[in-house]
Amino acid sequence: MIYDFFAASNSKDGFKSYFSDIFSEEKLTRLFIIYGGSGSGKSTLMKNAAAYFSESGKNVDVFHCSADPDSYDGLLIDGRVGIVDGTAPHIVFPVYPGAFETVINTGECWDIDILSSHRQKIKDLIANKSKFFIRAYRFLKAAGEIENERLSILKPSVEHGKMYSAAARAVNADIKCGNMSTEETRIAKAITARGYVNLDGLERLCEKKIFIDDALGLGHLYLQSIKTTASGKNQRSITSYDPIMSDRMDALVFPDAGTGYFCKNRKECKTEPYKWINMRRFISNAVISSNKSRLKFSASCRDALIDGAVRNFSEANKLHELVEEYYISAMDYNKCDTLTFKVIREAEKSLNA
Repeated sequence: MIYDFFAASNSKDGFKSYFSDIFSEEKLTRLFIIYGGSGSGKSTLMKNAAAYFSESGKNVDVFHCSADPDSYDGLLIDGRVGIVDGTAPHIVFPVYPGAFETVINTGECWDIDILSSHRQKIKDLIANKSKFFIRAYRFLKAAGEIENERLSILKPSVEHGKMYSAAARAVNADIKCGNMSTEETRIAKAITARGYVNLDGLERLCEKKIFIDDALGLGHLYLQSIKTTASGKNQRSITSYDPIMSDRMDALVFPDAGTGYFCKNRKECKTEPYKWINMRRFISNAVISSNKSRLKFSASCRDALIDGAVRNFSEANKLHELVEEYYISAMDYNKCDTLTFKVIREAEKSLNA
């Protein structure tokens, strides 16, 4: 079974990586780190490994690239063996090489003479691609400032006691006491070259999906109340964070209880949940009414800035594809297939150990 997530996001603070938590030595028995250039077969290797282990009956968490969701950044096989792209921007270095990490270099499969002959063109493309990323992150930073402004308007009037009581009732109704309390991170949403992408890996873990109507951007406060009140339930939990405001939760799932809480925009939601939580219950209507035009204007500005970021990510992705063409022309993919078989074989040994 394959479950789709992100392991990083494009945020108001730039590229935000959760790799160190998801692929930590404390949680895994083996980690394969793949190094190589764009188009050198890293993502293809992971796609082939994901298909192989899924068909073998393993649960595979697939982590998509937050810039280009069609590419893979990493895999987690049965929660025990990880495979990651160790190149920038999510740089992963081996800490216990051989003992824990295995380094795979797809650079062994390319023709250096071909790449050297295109050196200046590759260099120029990568430099221009970086400029588009810088512009995109400037847009996201500005969008984040607007979100903080919106929160400063609304948060003082939030009835925290009422919200906490509602969260406590929800937890007692939907979450039983478990046998193990652990915390994991999986990211459901990202601002990508294709726009706002929401993957369904977390939702597929839940029989009961509780959606929080988050048009006002306050859902993370309710999620924090859920997390606090559920801390005594001894349940495994998985947290997702907002792609732009990475200090805010946007989903909290208790997979063993089959229950998850997700921030959603009711107007855009196409899935019928087990239950809706209306955040307007916990805030003064007078505050919303008196700031209606201000909130509407700020939301429009935020959305325009996000659109600007997406356009720049899209332009960066076009340049990335041109870089890939040079590497593809220099690759010996038969050698890449050999590397893939090696990774699968070694991963199986770790799973069976």
